[in-house]
Amino acid sequence: MCSHRSLIIFTLLIQAAVGSCINLLIAKVWFPDIITSAISGMMLFISVGICLIGLVISIAHLGKPANSYNAIRNLKRSWLSKEILIVNFFTGSLVITIGCHYIFSGIFETELLITNCLVGLGAVQVMVKVYQIRTVPLWNHARTQIHFFASVLLLGSGLFMGGVFVIEGFQMVLQFQKISLIIAFIGFLMKLSVLWFEVKSTAYRSSKTRQLPIFQGSFISIWIISALFFPNWILFSLALLCLITGETMNRNQFYRSVLH
Repeated sequence: MCSHRSLIIFTLLIQAAVGSCINLLIAKVWFPDIITSAISGMMLFISVGICLIGLVISIAHLGKPANSYNAIRNLKRSWLSKEILIVNFFTGSLVITIGCHYIFSGIFETELLITNCLVGLGAVQVMVKVYQIRTVPLWNHARTQIHFFASVLLLGSGLFMGGVFVIEGFQMVLQFQKISLIIAFIGFLMKLSVLWFEVKSTAYRSSKTRQLPIFQGSFISIWIISALFFPNWILFSLALLCLITGETMNRNQFYRSVLH
């Protein structure tokens, strides 16, 4: 895991930021009276923050971090160069949205959020293309795309609801957290759909290469129990811990799969 630790953190953080923006956009459209200015502003700041952390950590994977600026010099031929550029563009678009939120009292904020989401999804797609390499059959498949976008939905929902709970309190968001729960459940179903193909594929016969969404399922289950019966921080924190553990383990398996 050590050799790929920076890539694991980078990809998961960026995907979480994109998913959080999607959750924020849907929540603002469906519950405009509940999503306060404090929620919008803080979630945008959190998304920018984890994007910046991800970008800084990704530099650690380069052979010579001091020459990291050279990584974007081959945009025509390198998906890696395109990935770095579009992730920076996504981060910049979030900064612009934050400026609009505070300086212009949120004018055109919804339109900018739509742009943020589209750019973010584009960044994830470019991220997928980085790993869809002909010489690596296990990665060069639609499974990689589904796994990455499923992580966007799962991590984004967890990050968004965790941030909202901190800002407004657990009870306040019970009436609309079902939207994020549905988004997370869709991500979980995407993970399960890929697992079915992996079980039937000879390339994934070894359990070491399968990305079992056990912890993600625990995240959904504990979240439902918390929302319906015992709304408290302890249970939701446990749910988030399951999600982070599951996504980290699955992403580690993704990188290690080429070694088996």
